[in-house]
Amino acid sequence: MPPKKTAKKKTKTKTKTKAKVSKAKTKAKKTKSKVSKTKAKVSKTKTKAKVSKTKTKAKKAASGKRRRKNATPEALRPDSDGTFQRDPRKHPHGLNLDGVAIDRASIQARAQAKRKLKADIPLSTSVRAAEDARRSVWAISSEKTTLMFEAAEDLDRERRARHEEVLVEESTPPSTATRRSARDAFGFFRAELARPEAEDDPHSLWRLAHQRQRHELLAGIDPEALDTFEERVGAKLPPSFYDFSLEWGGGQLYVQDHAQIRILPATRILKEITGALCNRMVRPLLPIVDLGLGDYLALDMSRSNRSRENPVWWWYAGEREKKIADSFGQWLKKLVDVGGAHYWWR
Repeated sequence: MPPKKTAKKKTKTKTKTKAKVSKAKTKAKKTKSKVSKTKAKVSKTKTKAKVSKTKTKAKKAASGKRRRKNATPEALRPDSDGTFQRDPRKHPHGLNLDGVAIDRASIQARAQAKRKLKADIPLSTSVRAAEDARRSVWAISSEKTTLMFEAAEDLDRERRARHEEVLVEESTPPSTATRRSARDAFGFFRAELARPEAEDDPHSLWRLAHQRQRHELLAGIDPEALDTFEERVGAKLPPSFYDFSLEWGGGQLYVQDHAQIRILPATRILKEITGALCNRMVRPLLPIVDLGLGDYLALDMSRSNRSRENPVWWWYAGEREKKIADSFGQWLKKLVDVGGAHYWWR
């Protein structure tokens, strides 16, 4: 009898185990079905989101095209040849929408100059890619963003216009009474300013495309302002730099796209010391040329020769690197002789 009971128990246990296994399988199937349904819902949601985004982009692009199309009044929009024709029905008195007289000749001249500029200057691949990206961003931007872009471009044009207003094309050498040198030492530099662009200059095309000059110099500084600066510094400027500041108040030499040689105006040297060079360049060095990327050329005010000229040092990576000229005038002469190359790297 006992063996029969053991067999029955085993049979019951097997039955219970099978029932549990079947229940577990059923639960797993239900879970899988739920997961598959959830995935289907997620994919549908993503598809709907993509479709809505595509529609939104298309609407923005269409609205951007309409805005660009309507940005210029029809009466001021150029014809297919780029010229502006007068429409007596819209502008019977030859005035624009602001009531200002329209100068047809200057507008046509600017349009022809722009067409010639685009035809003469080949654009690099990076420039073309940047223009394409700009147009794409402009097309999908909202009206508010577009207005912000236009405001930023207007500010940049105003800044550039203010900068061009203070540039000088011709200068007057200082008189013998005001200059400190016994003779005029910058005749070579005036000849460099009058020299036309060289055909083999690799940066001339960039300057032409961006409407920049080879040398962009500021107007000279009054002797009274230079004397005030010397009093604040507690030292006399060397004759060559003093005379240069009388005729040109600093500016950029050999303008190009990836490097700069910016002669600091004497009246802004203290601002440079307390600003970009704060706690970095200390006495007896006095910065006079900004080379970009934190590098400068500085005068060693602790040393001078018989002509009262101070040597020019190359200040590189926050340290005095090496002496490159005995005076500011000598450095400028070397720079012109090598065509604006940074010869101090040699």
